[in-house]
Amino acid sequence: VDGEGGGRAAWVERAEVRVVDGEGQLARAERIGVAGADEAVAETARAHLRAARAAVERRHGPWARVTGAAADRVFSNLHRAEAQLLRLAPEPDLRWRGAVVLAQARRHLDASDPRLRMLEERLAGAGQVL
Repeated sequence: VDGEGGGRAAWVERAEVRVVDGEGQLARAERIGVAGADEAVAETARAHLRAARAAVERRHGPWARVTGAAADRVFSNLHRAEAQLLRLAPEPDLRWRGAVVLAQARRHLDASDPRLRMLEERLAGAGQVL
């Protein structure tokens, strides 16, 4: 946000942007209104965003860089938070995210994964609208 990376790794910078974006999405969802079962979804998203932020802000020693543990901790929490945020998003906001979700699915799932094939088929039949 502020452009001051302080010599941090590029993945840390990218992760921080995603954390800030997720925090904004959660704040928006809460302003619109979160009630009932969605309160637990919002709290889960908040917990994952807090964990991702803590991992981003933590000083990572050389061993964490070599093993990838730091990046894995950050991105695992971000993925879970983003999944919960999709559950909170108002339906009109979801419509344009089809291509984004498909791109992420292709990045993380094997081409033969039935979940990816099902998503591709569903989005193709819906004009890429989620």
